[in-house]
Amino acid sequence: IIFPITGKTCDSSDNNALIEVEIVIESQCFRRVHPEHMSIYDFTYWTLENTHPGNMIAAMNGHPHPIKKWMDVHENTFLSYPAFAVPDAPATLANHPITRWDNYSPKFSKLGRYGDTVKFVDLPNEIRLDEVAEH
Repeated sequence: IIFPITGKTCDSSDNNALIEVEIVIESQCFRRVHPEHMSIYDFTYWTLENTHPGNMIAAMNGHPHPIKKWMDVHENTFLSYPAFAVPDAPATLANHPITRWDNYSPKFSKLGRYGDTVKFVDLPNEIRLDEVAEH
């Protein structure tokens, strides 16, 4: 569904207007989100040297590792993508185009969706480690 910002026809600038669309039908709310919204991935690949495009740049500038920082610095296991600076927070977040996710996401194992119950045997092989089983 595309709603023109002005006039009766749509153009490419109207796509940005759909970033946070919600449609309420009776008591149900439908919100436009990315198909991977709330998906859980293993980002171990990007914690390795020379894998994340920003690892070397961050290290050279004395900044935290671009992926590890979410847990190491912010003590947060959520990675928002694309990243946007939050009011009253340091503007250290890079905003990447969604095509970057499309290009790199095959490198990550999908573990499920936030709130799902996933059986240990259903996890990808590289995640079925003793440390995970003990947790």
